[in-house]
Amino acid sequence: MGLAHLRPDGFVSVRAGRREGYLTTKPFRWPGGMLQVNYRLLGGNQWRYTDVSASDGWVGLELLAVAGDVIPGYSRNESDPLYHDALAAEPTWSGKPQDLDPIIGKTVRLRFCIGSAELYSFRSTATG
Repeated sequence: MGLAHLRPDGFVSVRAGRREGYLTTKPFRWPGGMLQVNYRLLGGNQWRYTDVSASDGWVGLELLAVAGDVIPGYSRNESDPLYHDALAAEPTWSGKPQDLDPIIGKTVRLRFCIGSAELYSFRSTATG
C-alpha cells in the first residue's frame, strides 16, 4: 500500500521555464474578497525573500478589463513579484496592501506572468 500527497489544487498546473510565460483567464465577475494564488517555484529561491537572482522563479500579475486593457494601478510593472512557494499568496501592486474593492462586481481578466514556476490555481476569499 502507498500514500500519495498532493498539494491543494495541485493535480494540474501551467508551467513556464526560464523564459517568461503568460496565462490570461477568461472574463469573469470579481466577487470581492482577497485574491489568492497557489504556485510553486522551480528556481532556487523557494524559501528566501531576499537576494533573488535572474535564474530564480517568480510570479507576477496584471488585472485586465474585458477588452484586455490593463486596469490602472494593476499592471505587470506595478506587480510585486511573488518569490516563494505558496498555497494562498495574496499578490500586491506597488508595495501596497491588496485592495480589489474598486473592481467588485466588474467583469475582469487576470494575466499571470510566470518564470521558472508552476501555477496551480487562484481564488477569491469571498467564494471560499
